[in-house]
Amino acid sequence: MKKITIGVLSKQSGVSADTLRYYERLGLIKPLRSASGYRHYGSDALRILCFIRGAKALHFTLQEIGDLLFLDASDKTTCAAVLKKTATKIREAEEKIEELHEIKKLLEKLTKACPGDETSAEACPILDHLCHGPSHKHAEHA
Repeated sequence: MKKITIGVLSKQSGVSADTLRYYERLGLIKPLRSASGYRHYGSDALRILCFIRGAKALHFTLQEIGDLLFLDASDKTTCAAVLKKTATKIREAEEKIEELHEIKKLLEKLTKACPGDETSAEACPILDHLCHGPSHKHAEHA
């Protein structure tokens, strides 16, 4: 098995050395140590980093990525176990979408309530909402 240093892995993967060390602290990637204490990574390190990047693109947290890496490394893992993790992520995405829809509706209401002219910013319903929250005077009219 070919071993590479943290600098080489960083260049090959596009992941900074600091991030590699952080991933090591989280247990996502496990380097070997030379007798002198230098980190050396095996040939699977690039695949793991690609896996992490792919999972991050789907908004899996680093904790969830660790769980998925564990499943990936186990010869006893079933598709059902991976599907369960993915279904949970879908539910979270649906909740986030609903939350974003609510934010959009509120922003649209605030935008409609804003005169958008040369009125003093002190009367701006958008700034008022940001300072005082939804229960203040402009939010009632929005």
